[in-house]
Amino acid sequence: MRYDFDRTNSAINTFVQANRGFHTLNNDPNNLAPRLGVAWTPFDDEKKTLLRGGISMNYDEGHNQVAAVHTSNTVNIDKQIQLNANSPLLNPFWPDVARLRQVLATSLAANTVPDVSAIPGLTSAAFDVDRNIEIPHTVQATGGMSTR
Repeated sequence: MRYDFDRTNSAINTFVQANRGFHTLNNDPNNLAPRLGVAWTPFDDEKKTLLRGGISMNYDEGHNQVAAVHTSNTVNIDKQIQLNANSPLLNPFWPDVARLRQVLATSLAANTVPDVSAIPGLTSAAFDVDRNIEIPHTVQATGGMSTR
């Protein structure tokens, strides 16, 4: 039996900002990971033939990806806005593709972030994090035979 308790989701900050306001993240403490393996010599051949098998439950460790996403999308920002001149959903001037391209090109040339306060109709916020986020797991099985 193995027990995996990964506090990555809350190691940085248990109190996160999300679309629905501030809340704490619950840890996922119930990650029991059983393992079972067997080896068997089925024939009376001086134990030359061996059959093996195993099955296990394995939990992921999200140290890098969860911590990076959590930091960049919840802890460090108040708002996230995506602009794409070619998308009707991400271009507030649609169907005027040239106008948003000009706004983006001007900002890029000046090495600045576009002033979104002047762009009409944008509403966006940081990604939400489910307070009951769980560590993903898999069940794996293996089998084999060897002879000497």
